[in-house]
Amino acid sequence: MNLNLYAYDNRWIMVDCGMMISKGEDESTEHIYVPDPSFLRGKKLIAMVLTHAHEDHIGAIVDLWPQLRCPLYTTPFTAAVIRKRLEEAGLLDAVKLNVCAPGSRVRLDPFSIEFIPITHSTVESQSVLIKTPAGSILHTGDWKLDPEPLIGPKTAIARFKSLGNENVLAVVGDSTNAPIKGHSGSESLVKKELSKLIPKEKKRVVCACFSSNIARIATFIEIAKKTDRMVAFVGRSLKRMISAAQETGYLSKDLPIVSPIDAMRLPKHKVLLICTGSQAESKAALSKIAYDQHPEVILSPEDTVFFSSKIIPGNEDDIERLHLRLKQKGVKVITEVDEDIHVSGHPCQDELKQMYQWVKPQILIPVHGYPMHLEAHAQFGREFGIPQVLEVRNGDVVVFKNRHAFIEDHVETGRLIRHEEDHYRKPNRQQIAQGRRFEEQRRNFAAPMRTSQQRPVRHQRQSNYIDQAYGRHNYRNQEWDYQQQQQQPSFGFSYQPNRSNYQSNYQSNYQSNQQSSFNYSIPQSRIQQQQPRPQQQQQQPRPQQQQQQPRPQQQQQPRPQQQQQPRPQQQQQPRPQQQQQQPRPQQQQQPRPQHQPKPTPPNHQQIHQNQNQNPKPTKPSHLPPEAPIVEGMNQGNKPLLKRVIRIQKPIIIKKPTDSNEEI
Repeated sequence: MNLNLYAYDNRWIMVDCGMMISKGEDESTEHIYVPDPSFLRGKKLIAMVLTHAHEDHIGAIVDLWPQLRCPLYTTPFTAAVIRKRLEEAGLLDAVKLNVCAPGSRVRLDPFSIEFIPITHSTVESQSVLIKTPAGSILHTGDWKLDPEPLIGPKTAIARFKSLGNENVLAVVGDSTNAPIKGHSGSESLVKKELSKLIPKEKKRVVCACFSSNIARIATFIEIAKKTDRMVAFVGRSLKRMISAAQETGYLSKDLPIVSPIDAMRLPKHKVLLICTGSQAESKAALSKIAYDQHPEVILSPEDTVFFSSKIIPGNEDDIERLHLRLKQKGVKVITEVDEDIHVSGHPCQDELKQMYQWVKPQILIPVHGYPMHLEAHAQFGREFGIPQVLEVRNGDVVVFKNRHAFIEDHVETGRLIRHEEDHYRKPNRQQIAQGRRFEEQRRNFAAPMRTSQQRPVRHQRQSNYIDQAYGRHNYRNQEWDYQQQQQQPSFGFSYQPNRSNYQSNYQSNYQSNQQSSFNYSIPQSRIQQQQPRPQQQQQQPRPQQQQQQPRPQQQQQPRPQQQQQPRPQQQQQPRPQQQQQQPRPQQQQQPRPQHQPKPTPPNHQQIHQNQNQNPKPTKPSHLPPEAPIVEGMNQGNKPLLKRVIRIQKPIIIKKPTDSNEEI
């Protein structure tokens, strides 16, 4: 995820506001992370500039805009994608979205912003030239040099060459493919390779790619027309991108498209499915199809799946399991390792060299990548001959002074987490007004966050009102739950009390409960009293009560009367034999007196004698002074307690004055 801040004269602008999907500590569930903008509390943010429509650059706008509340500036296609996300979240009317043409300039005092077109794996990717009185900084964003991008504007080579004469102070550049030599490749080469492979397949074809790669999707649609196949889009994000591309004119509105349900009814050689989930995301379409969880699409043996995407570092194991699952179903799997069906959207060393020859920067600051990528980019810049190369990490504050850059300070940064199962709902006007009032309260009383399980109920209710007002409502009655990976103060999400005081109170209550608790096991005195009970009960009256045997007499009379008519002779002979033996009544006579729950009167006499000997029992040392004692069944100086009752509030029982009055 990407979030960059630039400041001059106490005014700030933000470049990109993205999110990331990653697994938690248990490695079993996926979470959505957004940046923690706590650093911006109290600062004047005048604008948010967005370079392109990838989720790691625009995915956190819906989450963070209610706290940032600044205007947005971007190109038409990116604006169309953002507009659909804001509409789902109920923020479309509140957010000021400014659409800028590729190559245009915007004045944001004291900044001057210029969008410079450059190619990438999605259309309308822009580099941003930020001009200030102290100098100019080129923020490249994600880019590559593709001579044939198929769809979208090409790289403005003439404009980049002219920057070499404008004395650019610094370049903040993409480092994703800095360790790789050579060139990233062109999208036209992928189209040629796919045009050879897909017509050879005789069964159903499934193509998995990034939903934002409009050029790749256009290639699949063109090949489907040539091979007389109908196209079906499977995946919510894919449909959103297709709609935005049709709205901005990059895709035709008259496409050979059918629904996934209708595609399954067609012959297999007449279908081409375009799916999301090339990175084996658990909630994406392809993973659900592979594990037979998709409600509309089912793959059969001899079908073919093309993975037209790159394996992002960190997803290797999940993608390997997805490939294995598809192969177990008899599906043919083709990846970029097997055939040349994918090219990267980030620059390799040859493209980095070409860019720096055009721009001629004084300072290079590598960004966008893992530490190994940043180090390789910094080493490449030194070898190329850039005067100063500054390696930075998340949270470093870089200051440009006298044509020189240095790290002045470091601020704590973190990530906020939300559940991936949340849903959006469009609020009404009353909910929006109510949410704005609570939003002001949250800004004034922001504090470190805790998970929803640790929040008091009153703060959960307040947060639910705000989430409903901004459309962030879960139909399963779960709120958006943000959690910091680093213990840093959050920015305006919800007020929370001090956890240290809360924990100290909890520990004191727990200790008092431990001191006031007592053992509920049977005391030794009661066990000693229960031992002589079977001896005191004489066995003489037991046979007297059982000699009468009223039950067997009653059972003998109805049984012969009812069953004498069908078989009188056969049943009369075995029944007296069973009654003479009587094995069951003898077994039942012995345990019956043992299971009597209540003791006989002599035991109560012993209890009264013990009470007369010890009229005032002493209280044990392990009980608190306010615990009442139930007297009775004492032995010696040790009182036998049935229960310790804590009365927190007095109970008043009113005696009824009238007969009809209830108690």
